[in-house]
Amino acid sequence: MYLFDILRIPESQSGARLENSAALHLLKACHYWTDSGYGEFELNFVRDKSKREVDFLVVRDKAPWMLVECKSGNSNPSTSLRYFSALLKPRHAIQLVAEPSHDRTFAELKIRVIGYERFFAQLP
Repeated sequence: MYLFDILRIPESQSGARLENSAALHLLKACHYWTDSGYGEFELNFVRDKSKREVDFLVVRDKAPWMLVECKSGNSNPSTSLRYFSALLKPRHAIQLVAEPSHDRTFAELKIRVIGYERFFAQLP
């Protein structure tokens, strides 16, 4: 469950705050894209029976469109993001990291690792 008031999350849990912020930004973007007529967007997460999971899956018109994994500092694509990206073949696969200026695309994996702030600035 995500809180609309992220200040209720203790400062000591900065990773949880970042993930919660990502959830709120993505939810707002889904509402905007749907309301603007770009399609029917939904915000979900994905997990399999082997307990692999990715934090967020944006579905566009009932098809996987964007995977988003939240990390504090690891700038290498997570194993779960790699797995689900190859399996679901979304248009976008993104890993968010706390380093603001970070922006690297792993072309062979079709995964972009980008700082939270830079990513949020690109959303509506």
